[in-house]
Amino acid sequence: MRMKLFFNLFFIIAIINWLPIFAQSTDEIINNHIAAIGGNENWEKIKSLKIEGTLKGDIGHITITKRILKGKAIRNDLQMHGRTSVRNDKKYYVILNGKNGWKYMPDNKNNTILSLYESEITQLEDELDYE
Repeated sequence: MRMKLFFNLFFIIAIINWLPIFAQSTDEIINNHIAAIGGNENWEKIKSLKIEGTLKGDIGHITITKRILKGKAIRNDLQMHGRTSVRNDKKYYVILNGKNGWKYMPDNKNNTILSLYESEITQLEDELDYE
């Protein structure tokens, strides 16, 4: 009985080692996924994107809505939901339109719309091409 078990185990291991493994490469997986969701041609037809999400932390959460017009403009809307009601009714936003950008952060001392710094514009420009 032991000899039969040993022989069967040896036979299975030998077959597994001799069989070629057919695994997909990373490129094949990505290409199959792109084909399954409509192909590159259909993705190139999309000109705008809306992303909604929530960041959660110990003091509350932030609701984020990001709208992107491909290669043209971005608008990020943020709303705080925290323990204190001071920030709960305030809405924040950041807008980039071409090479110009603005932000409204009601917690600022002057409580006005401010122009974005060059570094902030550069960072947002990277998000204009969402592909």
